[in-house]
Amino acid sequence: MSIPSSFHKDGGPAETQNTPSKTLRAYALGGGGEIGMNAYVLEYGDDLILIDCGQMTPDEDMPGVDLVIPDFSHLADGRLNVCGVFLTHGHEDHIGGLPYFLSILQAPIYGTPLTLGLVCVRLEEFELPQRPDLRELRSGEAIEAGPFRVVPFQVTHSVPGALGFIVETPLGTVMYSGDYKFDSSLSEDERYDEGVVRAYADQGILALFADSTNADRKGSAPREEEATLTLDRLFGEAPESLVVAAFASSLHRIQNILNLAARHNRLVFPTGLNMIRNIEMARAMGWLKVEESRLRDVREIAATRRDRRLLLSTGSQGEPLSVMSRMALDDFKWMSIEPDDTVILSSRIIPGNQKAILRMINHFSRRGARVFYEWTEKVHASGHAYREDMKKLIAMARPRHLIPLHGEYRHLQEHRALALEAGMRPENIFVVENGVIVEFSEQGGRLAGDVMTGRVLVDGKGVGDVCDVVLHDRRRLSADGMLIAILVINRSTGEILAGPDIVTRGFVFVDGSGEILEEARRVVLETFLAFDRESREDWGVVKLALQRALKKFIKNRMERMPMILSVVIEA
Repeated sequence: MSIPSSFHKDGGPAETQNTPSKTLRAYALGGGGEIGMNAYVLEYGDDLILIDCGQMTPDEDMPGVDLVIPDFSHLADGRLNVCGVFLTHGHEDHIGGLPYFLSILQAPIYGTPLTLGLVCVRLEEFELPQRPDLRELRSGEAIEAGPFRVVPFQVTHSVPGALGFIVETPLGTVMYSGDYKFDSSLSEDERYDEGVVRAYADQGILALFADSTNADRKGSAPREEEATLTLDRLFGEAPESLVVAAFASSLHRIQNILNLAARHNRLVFPTGLNMIRNIEMARAMGWLKVEESRLRDVREIAATRRDRRLLLSTGSQGEPLSVMSRMALDDFKWMSIEPDDTVILSSRIIPGNQKAILRMINHFSRRGARVFYEWTEKVHASGHAYREDMKKLIAMARPRHLIPLHGEYRHLQEHRALALEAGMRPENIFVVENGVIVEFSEQGGRLAGDVMTGRVLVDGKGVGDVCDVVLHDRRRLSADGMLIAILVINRSTGEILAGPDIVTRGFVFVDGSGEILEEARRVVLETFLAFDRESREDWGVVKLALQRALKKFIKNRMERMPMILSVVIEA
C-alpha cells in the first residue's frame, strides 16, 4: 500500500445522529492499568469516537505470540456508531491495532500527515476489505464527528506530529493529553501549544484524561538535547563499529543520530523492516533530512572500515528474532560484534522487558562490546512527562475531574497522589482500569459499571486463535516438554502389535534416561493390560487412562508436569 500524495480533509459531520442520552461515557479498551495497547472511547448516546488504536508487546509468559491488541467486539456488535478514530501520534502502541480494527470496522481515521504516513507503512503488509479512509488533521482545525467537536493541538513527544485533543461534547469540554512533555529548547513548531489549553481552561474543562507513564519519576522530563549531547560524546569515543538501536517511529531521535553520523564521518546502515520503511517514508515527506550518500545498504557493511560504520536498528527491547538479539548471539548475517565495538540502546527500557534486554546486553558484553543504555548513560530522553510536568498540566488545564491513563496501576495511583498534592479533590479523581466506565452527567462524574474488554493475541496471521488454553499448553511445553506414548493395536483382537513406544521432546535427554523411559513403558503396558477386551474397544477411555497413569508416575518419580499425549493406532 503506497503512501497517498494527499489525504482527505474532514468530510464534515455525520449525516444522521441518534437522539443522545444525557450522559457522556468514557472507558479504555486498552492502556488503562497497563503500558501499551492504547485505545480510549468517548461515547454519547449511540455515537462514539475512539482515541488511538494501539498494540502491546507480548509478556514473557506468552510464548509464540507476536503482539497483543485490544478486543474490539464491544464496538463491532452494531449498536454503536464509530464516528472516527483520532490518532495522537504514530508510535506502535497508539496505531499498531489499526489493521485489525479496520478488518472488522470501517470509520474515518484522523491524524497528522506524518502519523498517517506511519499508518500507511503499518498497513502495507495487510490485505484489508477496503481502502482505509485517512483524513488529515492539523493543529487548531476543528473536526465535527457526530455529537463531538474535536480540536487537535500540538504537543511535544519523541515523534513529530504528536497531538493532544480538546473534545467538545454536549455535556462539556474534555481534554485528552496524548503522550507529552515540555521542552523549551525546541523550535516553536515542535513546542507544546500551551495557549490552546489555557484558553479552554478559562472556559472550563470537565475532565482531563492524562498520560501516567512516568508518574513515579521526580522532576521534569529531560530535554532531547541532553540525549543528543551524550550520543555525540559516545560517538566521538567509539574506536570501532557503532551499533545504535532505537524505536523505528522515534523520528526526532533518528534525525539526531543521522546528524551525528555526518558529524563523526560515519556511514549509516539501517536495518530492520520498520526502520527502513519509516526512514524512506519520512524522507519522502520531508520529515527526515540526510544526504543520499550517507545511507547505505546493510549488505555493504562488511566492505566498510569498522571505524566508519554505524548500524541503525530496531530491537532495543530484546525481541527474540530482532537484528539486535541475533547480533548479540553472533547470528546476524551481515556483521559480527568484535572487541571495542560500541552498542547503544537509545530507547526506554519498557517495564516487563528488563530481563530480555539485560540478557541481550550480557551477550554483547561477552563479545567485548561496550554497551550503553538508559540506566548507565543519558542516551534516551523520555517523551513522557515526569511528575512536575504532570502537575504543570493540571495547573494549566484546571480540570474538574482527572482520569489517569497509559500506565500500570501503580502509575495511575502515583498520578492520583500528585493530583491531590496539586489541590484536586479525591472524589473527582477516577483511577480505573480497562473497561471501567466513568460517566459524566450534569451532576458530575461517577463510576457506572463496565463494558467487555480483553486482549486478543496475534500469532503470525492468526488473530485471536491463541486462547488461554493454547497459551497454557505452550507454557507447559516450554517448562517441562512433552511425552507421547504410542501403541499399535490389532483392531479385531485388541492385542498389542507394537509398542508401547515413548517419544519425548524437552522432557529428558533420551540417551541418559533409559531407566525412566523403560519404567514409563511398563506403566503404559500395565495400564493397558488392566482393561478387558470389551473395554479396549473404547479407545477414548483407554487413551485417557494411559495419560493419567503416566502423569501420576512422572509426578511421583520426577516432580515434573510435561504435556502427555497417548496415541492408539488400530491395524
